[in-house]
Amino acid sequence: MSNNDILTPVGRLVSGHPMEMHAVTDDRTNVQKKFASGELMFSQSVGIAFPKNGTTHWDQTEWGAAIKAAAVAAWPRGEHGMKTFSWKITDGDSTEPNKKMVTPVSREGYAGHWVLFASSCFPTPCYNNGAYAPHQVIQNKDAIKRGDYVRLVFTTATNNSSDSPGMYINPVMVELSRAGQQIMSGNAPDAAAAFGGSAPVIPQGALVDTGVATPTTSAPVQAATTPPPQAVNVPVTPAHDLVQPQTPGNATPPPVLAVTPPPVAVEQSYVVQGAVYTRSALLAMDGWTEAHLVGLTPA
Repeated sequence: MSNNDILTPVGRLVSGHPMEMHAVTDDRTNVQKKFASGELMFSQSVGIAFPKNGTTHWDQTEWGAAIKAAAVAAWPRGEHGMKTFSWKITDGDSTEPNKKMVTPVSREGYAGHWVLFASSCFPTPCYNNGAYAPHQVIQNKDAIKRGDYVRLVFTTATNNSSDSPGMYINPVMVELSRAGQQIMSGNAPDAAAAFGGSAPVIPQGALVDTGVATPTTSAPVQAATTPPPQAVNVPVTPAHDLVQPQTPGNATPPPVLAVTPPPVAVEQSYVVQGAVYTRSALLAMDGWTEAHLVGLTPA
């Protein structure tokens, strides 16, 4: 790690995903933003919850103190003391609702924790615990889910905004420390809660299809078995009746030419934030297109 990198203890991934890219839209127009180059803007973010362990403020943690020190240095006029200063840190016990009227304390995994949010315009390289070689970077985003326990390496810097002063929290890499119980989306409907409290009553006079069984709890489906092949008696021709092919004039048969298979094409790889990704791995990530590969450093 560099001198600017900050390593967190193990926390729980409670929001976002380090490898899932999403379109960045304008809050007022809902139109996707663009970079100065004209390319559409995508980003990913993560929210990681760290146990308070008796602390009464996040700046009493080692990682929080590093963010606070950087903010004091970057905002010497004291902007960091404003109530509206953007720290990218949430008190998981807060009962203050956000714009969607959701309180932090009501969200799974938040209570009793400080929640740190980090974001980037690139997917964050992720590694399994103990497997840190460049070729061991996690390629399948499904290997990580919300609810897993991770460590984060990040950097922090001022956002240089006079309208909304604050700090950027930029993820550098993520370690999947241990799998955890999956956190489902709070917006996902609960089918059991919606339907499980009562039995369906078919209206009188309903035109039902009597040829179709009533849906019930799925039963195990027995795999179809293929009958074994039947033995077939094939007459065997005696060896002395077999006719051996003759080469005209006892000529030497032509040699068998060895065919060299064509070389196997090697997929192009690129370096993104210090990690190596194949072309197909990048394009498989949400929001990535061919346009995002332009300008990347080939591996």
